[in-house]
Amino acid sequence: MDEQRYRVIYSGGLTGEVDEATACHQLAKLFRIDEQRARALMSGKEHVIKNNVSESVAMAYLIRLTEVGCESYVQEIIDEGLPAFEEKREKRERRVRFRRTPRLGAIVPDRRLRPRRAMDIKQFRQIVRQGGTVPVAFQAYSLDE
Repeated sequence: MDEQRYRVIYSGGLTGEVDEATACHQLAKLFRIDEQRARALMSGKEHVIKNNVSESVAMAYLIRLTEVGCESYVQEIIDEGLPAFEEKREKRERRVRFRRTPRLGAIVPDRRLRPRRAMDIKQFRQIVRQGGTVPVAFQAYSLDE
């Protein structure tokens, strides 16, 4: 079983526990870079600090960045080799479409009250000829249709 991989992302902001100059100095010291480069990291844009690491290493980096005063988070890496989803349909099988529900207060006609098929009309006429009680679904039908 493959171990899940993570990336540590610095969001470019500060947690507010230390001022910007101190955070810049500590960030430069943490990554062993000069302060000008550390200031460029703190520009407000997101930067990937560490990529493709295990969870324990990612959490260690996250803790160190938080101690320095930098806002950061850990993101799970999804395997790019696999498709995001698999859709296996037969030739005759149709994809289900998701439709929005009607707006609140909208008047939606009852679809059962409209004859949809010739078979429905034949069944309605047969019920009327026999003198039986007409089901709710057929009550809106008339003989002249």
